[in-house]
Formats: sequence, C-alpha cells, structure tokens
Amino acid sequence: MIHKFLRAVGFSKYKNNHDVLPLLNMLLQEVGSVVLIQDEGVVNGQFSKDFGDGVGVSVYGDFTENDVFHPEYYFPYNNRGMEVSGEVLTVTRFADKNAYCAMCEEPSFGVSLIFYVINGLEYARKNDSMKEPPKIKGASLSALSVSGKVIMPVMQQEKELAVIKASHSEQRRLMEAAKNGDSSALEDLAMQDMRLANVIGERSAHEDIYSIVSTSFMPFGLESDQYTIIGIIEECEIIKNSLTDEEMYRMIVQCNDVRFSIVINSQDLIGIPEPGRRFKGEIWMQGVIAFE
Repeated sequence: MIHKFLRAVGFSKYKNNHDVLPLLNMLLQEVGSVVLIQDEGVVNGQFSKDFGDGVGVSVYGDFTENDVFHPEYYFPYNNRGMEVSGEVLTVTRFADKNAYCAMCEEPSFGVSLIFYVINGLEYARKNDSMKEPPKIKGASLSALSVSGKVIMPVMQQEKELAVIKASHSEQRRLMEAAKNGDSSALEDLAMQDMRLANVIGERSAHEDIYSIVSTSFMPFGLESDQYTIIGIIEECEIIKNSLTDEEMYRMIVQCNDVRFSIVINSQDLIGIPEPGRRFKGEIWMQGVIAFE
C-alpha cells in the first residue's frame, strides 16, 4: 500500500507498490545513512536517503540468515525540524511494527503533542544497550502535508499582539500550576475557556471565523500523530526532489507560539506562501528526539 505522505517529498507520480519497489531498491543501493540493531539474534536495519535538502525516504526491515535484507515498511521524512521547549514524556512502540511515537508536553497547545519518531531505531538501540530507558533532553518537530491552502493574515495592532502574548504566558503558567495540583489554576483555566467561547460565539455572528482565530491546532482523523492546523508562515523556501525534479515548499510555521517545519508538494498547496500569510491544512507530525 502506497504511503499517503510519499507525495509530500516529491513522489506524486508513485501510485502503487509496483512503482515504489524500484525506489526502495535504489535507496538500498545508494543509501545515505544506516542504523542497525540486533534483537534476539535478528539484525534489524533502517536505511535512509535524502532526495532533497533534508527530505527523503527511510526503509526498515531485517536481515535473513543469508544476509539478505527484507524490507518491512518505509516512510517519507522531513528532518529539518525546529526545537521545541516542551518535555518529551514517553516514547512508545507501535503494536504492529518496530516504529515509535513520542508524546511531548507542550503547554502552548493545551494538549499533549504526539509525533512520529524519525530516529526511532536509534532510540531502540540505546534502549536495548542500557539498563534504563535513555534520557531524552529534547526534540525537534517537523511535518509533512498533502493538503493545504494559504490564507491571508489577521491584521493586528502591536497593542493587540502584546495582549495575546501576555495571555499565552499566563495560560502556560496556569497549566503548569494545574499540572502540579493547583485547584485554583484549574478553575481559572475553565473560566478562560468559558470567556473565550462567549467571545467567539458573539463575534462569529457577524465575522468570518478565520478573522477571529489566527492560529489553531487540532487532532485530525484516527491517527494520533495527524493534525489540522492554522499557522503563521514565518519563512518559506522552495526545494526540489533530486530524482523527480518535483518542487516542494518548506515553511517555518508558528502555531500557538510553537514553531515547526512543514514540507508540502507545490501541487498540493493552494496559494502562494509568503511570510506573514497563514497556512491551513492537514499535517503528519514528525520529530527527531535528542538524547543526553
């Protein structure tokens, strides 16, 4: 089955497994990086190759007794992530494959952020070689998208921006206090939500919702690491797939005071991305975890 986000890194013409197999074979012959781990006598490997600036494909599998590599699954990646301040709480293995997702406590979102771990086999290798799970000091976030559009910014005065920034700081403080068991902080957060709901309800009667909500971040679909977002574009560049010559946009997007990198095929983005405008779309959140 073709990976949904393969087209995000410049492989939009690859429609089925018959098209992908030559790509994976070429990747194994011209590999860029390799991670190997031995698990109960079986050698597992993750082979990765960039097909552009920081974007590429990884294939995971194991070796047979005759040292023949047997691919199990593959995934596209964007490893030019932005460092986040939130603490990585847990790293969990998927039930059906040797891949990992991580949960990051990011106060700015108000929810725990879940992302697919690009360097999951590196985590597995460290985990197997140590008596205790490896200590994680941070993570950098990136994303892939196959559907998005550019929308215009919300015009805000400097005074309004200062109020919003102060509000975000206060919300982070309250969330931290609530996490530590402060009941009054929980009540304050509940009151904030009620006031916000009332304001949105009043303004939505005569305003477009995109003029009220400047950024948003919500889980999307059944996958825990996929989200629908509205974020402010801070930077944008065009990168090209070295094999297919397809062009992609890489954008640095700020959403609820959190910055991360998004790559999307230029064919899948409606509008011209420029700093100050906003990106609205569906993303697959990825990340690279850093170890102490």
